[in-house]
Amino acid sequence: MKLIRQVLLLTISIWFLTLPSQGKDDYRYRNITMNDGLTANTVRNIVQDPYGFIWFGTDNGLCRYDGRQMQSYRIPELGMNQYISALLTSEDAVYAGTEKGVFRLTQANQQFTRLPMEINSAVTSLALDKEGGLWVSTMENGVWHYGIKTGQAKAYPLKADFNGAAAVSSR
Repeated sequence: MKLIRQVLLLTISIWFLTLPSQGKDDYRYRNITMNDGLTANTVRNIVQDPYGFIWFGTDNGLCRYDGRQMQSYRIPELGMNQYISALLTSEDAVYAGTEKGVFRLTQANQQFTRLPMEINSAVTSLALDKEGGLWVSTMENGVWHYGIKTGQAKAYPLKADFNGAAAVSSR
């Protein structure tokens, strides 16, 4: 009887020791750097669009990764300063927050359009609401709402000495 208990205890112990290794997933990862086409090694934002592309907002521009290769995008209006401070994707566009406002890259024609908001400080975050409106928080220009369907923008200045907001949320 004692031998049966010892064998049973040994069997259960071996089973518990092998249990964690059976539950592990085989994840693969790859470091992506400037050598792979990233425009800068400092990435400020990462988002995935509905089509599976991964978008990177870097200190030197916007990049799209399809799982194999990187494609970079430059916003002509920004000149040499291509710093992307906030990033958001939707069904048909990618929104890039910068120190000169928000730019929309449409998926269809791959062209940037500056949204009509008087922003001249870094955009800190972007969020879409249930009605399809875009909310923008900035370092010095308060909070903005942009009606994507109407094309109308409205500022919401903050009532403080410092007119900056760290983030906006759609929740």
